[in-house]
Amino acid sequence: MKKKKKQVGKTKLIVTITCVALAVIAIVGAIIWLSREKSDGIYTWFGTKMKADYILHMEYDDGVEKYEYDVPFSFYRGVYLYYKNIISKYNYVQDTETGEIKITSETDKNNVLKEVTRDNLIEFSSLYFRAQKLGVGITDADREEYARSYAQQIQKYADAIPEGTKYSGTKEQYAEKLYEQALEDLGMTTDYAEYSYYKSLLTSRVKAAVSPSLYETINEGYFAYKQIYVTFTMGDSAAESKASEAISSALARLEAGEDFDALSKELSASNAGTTTYFDSYSQIVGSADNNSLGSTVTNMVKSLSFGEHSGIMSGEESDTLGYYMIVEREEITTEFVCGEDRAATLMYRYPYYGASSNSSTYEIYLNDLEAYEQNTAALPVDDSVYKRIAINTLY
Repeated sequence: MKKKKKQVGKTKLIVTITCVALAVIAIVGAIIWLSREKSDGIYTWFGTKMKADYILHMEYDDGVEKYEYDVPFSFYRGVYLYYKNIISKYNYVQDTETGEIKITSETDKNNVLKEVTRDNLIEFSSLYFRAQKLGVGITDADREEYARSYAQQIQKYADAIPEGTKYSGTKEQYAEKLYEQALEDLGMTTDYAEYSYYKSLLTSRVKAAVSPSLYETINEGYFAYKQIYVTFTMGDSAAESKASEAISSALARLEAGEDFDALSKELSASNAGTTTYFDSYSQIVGSADNNSLGSTVTNMVKSLSFGEHSGIMSGEESDTLGYYMIVEREEITTEFVCGEDRAATLMYRYPYYGASSNSSTYEIYLNDLEAYEQNTAALPVDDSVYKRIAINTLY
């Protein structure tokens, strides 16, 4: 009897140990499963990937016309993670009513993230719908161009990899990882880079399409030029003679057909190869100190045709420096002024630099876009997927 009891006790002990071992294995397995590296997607609480090809259904309806657009997961992911990188740095928030400082919860952050992402995608979709209406929407050729520019970017990274560098996979795969890391350092993903590319493209096209007289308006209110600029110390006859010879040589080389930009970069003491923009009041666009140009330069630029260069001009930069210069007037194109260059955005928005009110051109664009945004509704493609989106579920 005693032997039988001992055998039963031993069996129970083995079963207990086995159960504990299995439980440990299950827990460890679950931890490994949940903490594994995840591919791009939205995941359930138990770690499986949800079907989420499209996240938001955008619908424009003004009672006359109707447009629809489904936001792909990659665009939603790009915008969400971009703002996550910004919002995650703020752990405290001040109550606007009481002034109380409180810790920001993950739920609060996620609610803000989803709202900001939604608003940004409504703006994108409004541009998308407006571009469709104007006949300047995204085409297959645009997508091919993006793919080509992306491949070129990866190739640049591949070409810059030093000989002897060790990496896994192909050189191109390693270059792509380097590019992704460079974007990550800027708080972006490749998804956000692609989204930004198309948003910029649509913005530029819509701006141009709603402003048919933009080219004439911009080139009447603003001017642009490049310069070849050589300085010398006042009172130093040798230095002045050398500067005079350099600028005379530059003029001769221009007349012989050499490139203005190349000569500017070779000889100029300032603004080499860059374009300076100024308004009808001679204010330099983008100048933090509201600097303005002298009448000699402004009058000369205004007298030139696009692409035409001046003769040699001279003057005093300061009490100690004199200069010789040649200027060439630049054309301000519609494509440029509708782009994202800081000077371009200022010129598109204001009738002159430092103006307190918007230009009529910008007001037309702004009102046009606001009308589309107000008539665009955003609805989840799948409620269960959309509700699942959170800081720790979207990868």
